Amino acid sequence: MEGKKKRGMPKEVATEWNAVWREVLNLHGQWTVYIELFGNEGHVTLMQETLPDVFGLIQTALRHEITMAHGRLLDPPKSMGKDNMSVARLLETVKPHCPADLNGRLGKMLEHVRTHCAPMLQWRNKRVGHSDRQVALNLEADPLPNIERAEIEAGLEMLGGLVNEIDLYFNDRITPFEFALMRGTPGDLMQFIRDALDAREREMEEKYGYRRDRGDE
Repeated sequence: MEGKKKRGMPKEVATEWNAVWREVLNLHGQWTVYIELFGNEGHVTLMQETLPDVFGLIQTALRHEITMAHGRLLDPPKSMGKDNMSVARLLETVKPHCPADLNGRLGKMLEHVRTHCAPMLQWRNKRVGHSDRQVALNLEADPLPNIERAEIEAGLEMLGGLVNEIDLYFNDRITPFEFALMRGTPGDLMQFIRDALDAREREMEEKYGYRRDRGDE
């Protein structure tokens, strides 16, 4: 039995799809780093014991980049007269090459992810991408919404599913975005810090007979 024949992406689709695919992949990787660092109590404790201000800046930078990445992906096809490399723009490029039912499904998927990620887009538009005066001065009647981990992960799954739907149609393949490979992990970083602390404690003990983690005096 012959397998499903791959259509192959037209060049104009492949160029834009690859750009969006890379953004979605990077966003999943950024979220994985964020959760593995700041969602681990042991890691957070180690951060507080060593470089709390540095890790605080890293946490803020990651949160801001994750917020901005959502905004870039969910931007309209054009802003201020210029094309955006967003999912909406990609769907416009895909449209002439796909059947009506697929175009309709992709449009609904984009609508759902935009609705789901509306709180994230609020943060992007009012606090991270711009500094809304009402928000900055705490004058807004309705504060920016809290966004739970499960909500972010659901949105990421939707984005990955939309990108995969296009790839599946043209190339009969999908990307397991949630298992993005990295050269080194947040756990490796924290282990290096722990190893360095342990080495310093051993050196202190060898030189001065003092070991802080035992509370020696």
